[in-house]
Amino acid sequence: MRALRCILIGLWMVLLAGPACAGGACTRTVAVGDLHGDAARFRATLLATGLVDESMRWTGGGACLVQIGDILDR
Repeated sequence: MRALRCILIGLWMVLLAGPACAGGACTRTVAVGDLHGDAARFRATLLATGLVDESMRWTGGGACLVQIGDILDR
């Protein structure tokens, strides 16, 4: 269940951030490594970097989120 929640959060973030990243218009790039299905740490990272607020709404403006590696554990 934890992995599924992480996937859904990741996909949701890609959908929200996608338009801001089109054409290389990023004002800031935030790269996140392997998530290994840890939704809580992913959420904490998004909050700490200012990409989302407590309600998980995008607050990153023109920032781009790049997820490197696997979302699930292997």
